[in-house]
Amino acid sequence: MYTNGDRFGAAILDYDMDGLQDIFIPSQDYGYILYHNLGPAAANNWIGFDLWGTESARDPLGSLVTLYAGGKRQMRWTKAANTWKIQDNPYVHFGIGQATRIDSVVIRWPLGNVEVLKDLAINQYHKITESSGTDVSAQPVQVPLSFALAQNYPNPFNPETRIEYTLAANGAVLLEVFNLSGQKVATLVDRMQPAGKHSVQWRGCDDRRQPLPSGLYTYRLSAGSTTSTKKMLFVR
Repeated sequence: MYTNGDRFGAAILDYDMDGLQDIFIPSQDYGYILYHNLGPAAANNWIGFDLWGTESARDPLGSLVTLYAGGKRQMRWTKAANTWKIQDNPYVHFGIGQATRIDSVVIRWPLGNVEVLKDLAINQYHKITESSGTDVSAQPVQVPLSFALAQNYPNPFNPETRIEYTLAANGAVLLEVFNLSGQKVATLVDRMQPAGKHSVQWRGCDDRRQPLPSGLYTYRLSAGSTTSTKKMLFVR
């Protein structure tokens, strides 16, 4: 990873709350850098928590979260920072590999209250509000959806690439590929789709499934009155 000039350090966070960890690097003299993880949907599973204190502080720094899943135990502290001049991510994130369920989560709040959570859905964030009891339930964090077209991955690619996008509302969706001359060479999506995250794979072929030559292509996503276009490089 390359950065110009002196930097204070780095913070790891999930910028768009998709389960993929991003990196933020600030600098007083050289501006900010966000390494936005645009890789494909995570092959491994994960779970995250947003802790809200009631008896403790609103941001309950010093809470200890212990997770049991897949025969393993993981622990995370909530803290203000990891390095100089960079505030830490308030969300607690765990990667759980190929495990498909959470056995239990134990939260020890700063004032000593202990809560045990079970039967939590994976691959999403949960809002946990402090209480004085145990065996509480979790509330999924509702993330507002917005229209977004991600960079294809891998890029350059051969023989195939994946294009991911997010829809803010239900509606008609059109995803097309064009060559440098502006000629449409492939239609990847042309149908009604629900709001949320979607992905499609493209193998560098036209609508007749004939291989296309190497080169630079653009792909355009249209949903309602919103359109976004990006470039990708196909190398045979």
